[in-house]
Amino acid sequence: MSSKQPTLETSRRLAAPQRFVAGALGVALLLGGCAQNVPLPEFGDDSLLPGAAPVPAGRLALLEGTVRVPASDANRPLFGDTVAVSAAGKGVSFFTGTDVYAVTRAGCLDAGTRLVLEGHWREAHSTRAGLVQLFVEPAALAAALCAEGAAPSDLTGLRFAGWLSERGLTGQTALALEERTAPKPHDDFYVIAHRGGCRTSDDCGASENSVEVIRLADDFGVDGVELDAVTTADGVPILYHDADFSARLVRGTYCYGPVADFTLAHVRALCTLEHGERVPTLAEALRAVIDDTTLTGVWLDVKDARSVPAIIEVTEAARAYAASVGRTVTLVYGLYSEELMAAYLAAAPPPAARCLVELSQADVRATGCQVWAPRWTRGAMPERVRAAQDAGQLVAFWTVDEREFIDHFLEEARPNALLTNRPWLVYHRFQAVGVAPAGPLVSPFP
Repeated sequence: MSSKQPTLETSRRLAAPQRFVAGALGVALLLGGCAQNVPLPEFGDDSLLPGAAPVPAGRLALLEGTVRVPASDANRPLFGDTVAVSAAGKGVSFFTGTDVYAVTRAGCLDAGTRLVLEGHWREAHSTRAGLVQLFVEPAALAAALCAEGAAPSDLTGLRFAGWLSERGLTGQTALALEERTAPKPHDDFYVIAHRGGCRTSDDCGASENSVEVIRLADDFGVDGVELDAVTTADGVPILYHDADFSARLVRGTYCYGPVADFTLAHVRALCTLEHGERVPTLAEALRAVIDDTTLTGVWLDVKDARSVPAIIEVTEAARAYAASVGRTVTLVYGLYSEELMAAYLAAAPPPAARCLVELSQADVRATGCQVWAPRWTRGAMPERVRAAQDAGQLVAFWTVDEREFIDHFLEEARPNALLTNRPWLVYHRFQAVGVAPAGPLVSPFP
């Protein structure tokens, strides 16, 4: 375990969660209902992908690892000095140690002699975005990756070279990513994306807690998503974070007031999410996880005790459906209060059910749950984490977004998972400083 300690300022922040929460709430109020909704630039007729052949199955995963941005590269201030490469989704994603990430799709060109990656980059917290186009080099390796038959085993010299631009096709600057190192295995560490993948205020292209953002989650390098579940007036579980509909997260002149006062029909008639998507039912969201992603876990943040029985019914039906189509997706009930724990036990969930508790380790044991999920403001607590892991519990901290805290928890606590609004950053930092969790791996996730 690292002996590195947080700075004095970090310690003060960890010891004063009230100030942090108050400030965060103030920012949230200022941002409420103000999703940036800035459209991404398009390649148009200049795109190379329409004429490209698909890359053979499994080949893109060979591109994973960490690459270096040369000190002389003009894009180093934007991308930082290293970039983590992920290929869990439908293409290849590039995650930086800053707030920047890039998502690309791949194709083989010129009779399989070139492999192109083409897509967009974004900077969270801002409207900055642009286009990126990279080619896999050297040419012989690109051709081997595009060829049918045995996959290449020697990836020596693998690099990416091309360009990026801010907004449109003009103003391109050369980008090189080189000196690849193999990826650090993270089979026993899980990146969990908050609210389905990203918050509406970060403008990742889809609203939080939507089916659309769930379908983007693979591109963010995550293993699972956290979803907020609450029931309507007619008992239908839907995804929504707040107790009330308001301009912070939804559109609609008459979409205002307690969620529990709206029937599903009213929600569908009166409300849309910030990017225009409809508010999904929990059943629709879980079907999207199973059918449209490679995710292996879902953390269901149950928002109130009255919703527990209906949420269990829908979730267990989704569990059965996943098994019927050969998908292993672990669905975990999140319990953050004594009232929720009591309601969960009263609902008599089936033996296969998995749950997490955000209170004490004793509450995890008393509820028969498998995961302890403390809030990050309690600090890294390495001794308590180790004791929980030794007792067969997983430990998942929430919600960790800033680089200094991500590094501190990864190095000091060595948890089994981090819940975050910045999954690309957690992925990058695990590759940079992450340590395999201690204790026996007793996981509710496959």
